[in-house]
Amino acid sequence: MRYFFAGLIFFLPFTVFASCISDNVTVVYVNGVFTTKEQAQDDLKTLRRKYEAATGDHRAEFLNGFNPSHITGVGDIAKTWLQDRGVTNDYDLKTILLNLHDDLSTQKILLVGHSQGTYYTNAMYDYLIAHGVPKESINIYNIATPASFVAGKGKYLNSSGDSLLRFVRSFGFKPLTNNIDLVSSVDEALTDWPGHSLSSAYLAEAPERIVSDISNELEGLKANTKTTSQEGCFTSPAVTALYRAQDFGFKVTDPTAIAIKDGAILGYKGAVAAARITAALAKASYITIASAAEKITHPFSFEVGTPAQDVATFEVFKALYGPSLERVDVEELIKNQGAAVVLAGKIVEKPQPVGEVLGVQTEIPSTAYPVAKIFNSKKSSSSDDAETASVSEESIDSPKEIPEPVVESNPPPTDDPVVPPQLEVPAPQVSGYDPVVIIPTLFGSRKENGVWSINPTLHVYDSLISTFKTNSYGEGQDLFTFPYDWQKSYVSTAQELENKIGEIKTICGCSKVDIVAHGTGGFIAQQYVDSASYGNDVDQLVLLGTPLLGLPNAYKMVEAGEIDFGNPTLDAQAQNFLMQEAHSAGFENIFAYIHDNRAPAFKEMLPLYNYLFEPGLVSLQYPNGYEENPFILKILTNFYDELIAGSVRTSVILADTQKVQTQSGFVVQPSDEVPLWPHGKPVSTLVDSGDDFTPRVSIENFAAVDKEFAVDHWTLPTAAKDYIFKVFTGHEPI
Repeated sequence: MRYFFAGLIFFLPFTVFASCISDNVTVVYVNGVFTTKEQAQDDLKTLRRKYEAATGDHRAEFLNGFNPSHITGVGDIAKTWLQDRGVTNDYDLKTILLNLHDDLSTQKILLVGHSQGTYYTNAMYDYLIAHGVPKESINIYNIATPASFVAGKGKYLNSSGDSLLRFVRSFGFKPLTNNIDLVSSVDEALTDWPGHSLSSAYLAEAPERIVSDISNELEGLKANTKTTSQEGCFTSPAVTALYRAQDFGFKVTDPTAIAIKDGAILGYKGAVAAARITAALAKASYITIASAAEKITHPFSFEVGTPAQDVATFEVFKALYGPSLERVDVEELIKNQGAAVVLAGKIVEKPQPVGEVLGVQTEIPSTAYPVAKIFNSKKSSSSDDAETASVSEESIDSPKEIPEPVVESNPPPTDDPVVPPQLEVPAPQVSGYDPVVIIPTLFGSRKENGVWSINPTLHVYDSLISTFKTNSYGEGQDLFTFPYDWQKSYVSTAQELENKIGEIKTICGCSKVDIVAHGTGGFIAQQYVDSASYGNDVDQLVLLGTPLLGLPNAYKMVEAGEIDFGNPTLDAQAQNFLMQEAHSAGFENIFAYIHDNRAPAFKEMLPLYNYLFEPGLVSLQYPNGYEENPFILKILTNFYDELIAGSVRTSVILADTQKVQTQSGFVVQPSDEVPLWPHGKPVSTLVDSGDDFTPRVSIENFAAVDKEFAVDHWTLPTAAKDYIFKVFTGHEPI
């Protein structure tokens, strides 16, 4: 499935260049979710008619920057959450820009967005400014925006009578404050979201205000004298292979999903099979085909719970699927669509504290990161069980049950929690326990006489190894360590792990192993499971303090060859080792060594979220202004598919020192120390909760945490040893 579209992407048309010869103006309108192209065109016509009637200006061009809905709009609701947290570089944004590049013929541009479309106009403004449009040639005007800002300090219009804006505020959105009071007409008051429609609410109740705002914005535009007719009005986005695959996938699945949805609702009681097909399309369209950035930043954890949540969920689905939908239908629909039905989830967010300056370090709110949970390996809570040694009994003693496929047409309703559909049933071990492989974290391996071994100066894994040995595991028989060269790419190291697991299976005569991966060692395990050569031979995986979304500490290493990972002793050892490696390879310093790709692991550690800030704690929105990290992006998205398939039972363990002192980001300024600091030199360090190595958000904003310990990164294997043993065996160690 992962490579299904590879043979088709080259048959799609290329983008053509547009001319940019006129000094006139163009109004580009971008619609919100649940809007067909015809409806968006009607809204654009209404906007144009109101503008021309009030101003007498018939020269302005009006273009439809159509924002299509996917999977009948369900996928776009999820995407709205991502956009609100800064993730906007997706398939639809690129499509809108490509179409705009073909059609735009003026040098002056006004972007007008409505509802979710305002996230696109904000992102389009940033893109156009960066790709050939001067700031004086473009403005932005957003209507009914759920976003917390307007790019370029443009204008907006939010009504106090907009029911949808009131609704999204209850779900954690922070729209701009209301700046107009509109009273809906009788017809508008009977719609699903009174006061939110562009044509029948905003343009019907406040046409003079909107036309006046637009006119003022247009008057402030100046022609782009730098643009030539050969260049087009801006530089078009690249049409990549991934984009073409996405384009083909959406063209195939979206019409089918609409048809199936309509059929399922018309006769839903007898259409469970159709609902299952809808679920498969949802996964294919929005989890496999859609932007990888969207997949790793899914904002929901799937639990159906409180009456208030149930009411909100039911109302949203009723608006989505029609008034004939009943509550029992929603419950069954949620269960059948699994993770694709995002509004069934309970939103999990930390409260947003006020930043506090701590000397040269600054504590910032964890909610500054636009990332969130995507998988739940177990349903146990970690919020109240932080400890040093004791082990939670939850979800350990009882075997994990894989639901059998349901074949009857009308299964009885159930109140079971929503879980992702299990697509494969891993074969159980016939007897005994799986061999255990321990993969150390960064600097947890040390090279002596050309051989890599567990770092003898740390003693980080002594107690963990001792626990297994005391309980009848034998080193070299069913207990193994996997030390490795931590400067090498995790891709090549995962190939070495594959060979190691092959050797272990030969020794034990078994088919699977269990893995404890500490810290960055988790990247190796995930990469192996994600690789094309994976032999379905990992039964259980414990991710022990793994920075799933990346490690901000790696920024200094990549940008300037500076080692600062929170442990002075290990930093000094790594400094000496890397200097020797650099000199042996003919390089003067570590920075030159790294930038010749001799130590690619550090770039593969970089985070995927916002961790760079301008002075004043203005967040740079990832990936703009960052060194991107396609490695983590790939392993997280594809590893998630393996988890959904049920092929690897995964436990996530987090450590938190209970002190806000873990490096989480940097305030940066431009530097003239070329070639150092290409993305900005740190002028202060940001800190947050974590284990002095891995920021807490790098774990829990991707995965549900199974267990938490109040220790640091280097003590975690010792603190968690009994818990790990019980995860693997189901028994307490002696």
